[in-house]
Amino acid sequence: KSLECIFTNKGHDMKRKELVDLSFELNNFLLSEHLIQSEKPNTALFCIGKACIIYIRRFIYTIFLNVLKHGKLFRGKSYYKKQYDLKNIFFAPTLNNQRALEDIIQKTNCYFLIDDIKDNNKYPIIQVYLISLKTFIFIIRKYLSLENGKKKNIIGNELINYILTCGFYYVDFYICQNVKIRSLIVSNDHTNFNRAFVKAANEKRIITTYIQHASVADYYPELKFTYSFLDGLDSLYKYASCHKTLDNTTVILLGAARYDSLAQKRQVDKKMKYAIGIGINILDDEKIIEDISHRLSTAFPEYKVIIRAHPNWRKSIHIYNSNISFTSAYDESIDVFLNKIDVLIANDSCIHLDAIKFQVPTLMYTFSKLGFSDQYSFVNSKLVKYIRSYEDLEKIIVDKSFYIPADDIIRLFDNSYKREYEGNVSLLIANIINEDFDKTFYSQLKLKQITDGRISYFQTSEC
Repeated sequence: KSLECIFTNKGHDMKRKELVDLSFELNNFLLSEHLIQSEKPNTALFCIGKACIIYIRRFIYTIFLNVLKHGKLFRGKSYYKKQYDLKNIFFAPTLNNQRALEDIIQKTNCYFLIDDIKDNNKYPIIQVYLISLKTFIFIIRKYLSLENGKKKNIIGNELINYILTCGFYYVDFYICQNVKIRSLIVSNDHTNFNRAFVKAANEKRIITTYIQHASVADYYPELKFTYSFLDGLDSLYKYASCHKTLDNTTVILLGAARYDSLAQKRQVDKKMKYAIGIGINILDDEKIIEDISHRLSTAFPEYKVIIRAHPNWRKSIHIYNSNISFTSAYDESIDVFLNKIDVLIANDSCIHLDAIKFQVPTLMYTFSKLGFSDQYSFVNSKLVKYIRSYEDLEKIIVDKSFYIPADDIIRLFDNSYKREYEGNVSLLIANIINEDFDKTFYSQLKLKQITDGRISYFQTSEC
């Protein structure tokens, strides 16, 4: 459905209402994720009024700053048409998205990478802000009309995403309608800017491709891509759970392409490094991390303790011990970090699978006041062992009695693990993209179709 006349006088109320409703639809995962988190004890949410004012103020300031900074670099429609035309567009606005796709990008013909949506040379972010301004008041009006309670509170905290989604979708739709894009490739299925671009591309019948950038939970949204390259059966079954269907996508179960370089650099040197790694993310509590790291440093004075933060980490860690150091995903790649340590300790995080692929022992321990969680099913699937107390954690490190999962369990989360093509998943995916997803090419890759009840997918004949 064309949105060319959204802001024309005739019928503008109906069109604008559709865009506002769409914004709430494309952010429904964000809402459901926060609702799930809020069910846990000790969860604190900002007050509605304060959050609303803070995020409205931040939105206006961000627009002003970007227009001031990039206004003179304003790019017209013809500029982006030239950039995107007849290209495979890799849309990877975050560090983890970029790292998930980088090996595939290097092997793909005729592509354009959008790795920074705030860079007006790569993506029309100024137009996104200007369009968002036009729907700004209508998003606020719908937000204020919601019934008071937890749902409204969460939306208030994330209001900036709802506002910007209108701009993202409108601009993306215009691009897809006026540019001959060969395909759109993303590695995130739930953020508002990814979902907006994918929806616009689907509506204009452009090939859309999803490649996992991390493990998933069963509450993730339904796959609405032409092709979905999934890590393993664990992801497949989660995407088919909770009344979701796989009817809107073709699933290809090759394995985790993001681990290709990790598999090639897999640790074979078992020499002791005398270092304990602690992986942290936004859900973790900095005071608990500080306490555990200092206790470990005291209990194991001959060991270094290295804290590594996820890209979304924004808090401060206070370190008073020279034996403890801090690093992040921005400072070093995961293989460099894993090569420094003898064991990894982390909360409910995808970094456990990174460690297992690199053959570093890993332990799950709660660093959050929210208590135990297992959203990726690592503990339930016996991929990782959960350690309930600090005393047990210390004892395992002393005894070096680390749990090692079986190969078939690891393959649930990475179908390529210890198979002949492990380390070359990105090459297989790039070849499919380069052949314009021609299904006659599947036989050359020895892909076979598997049907398991209502679930159908392709995988290599080696599996």
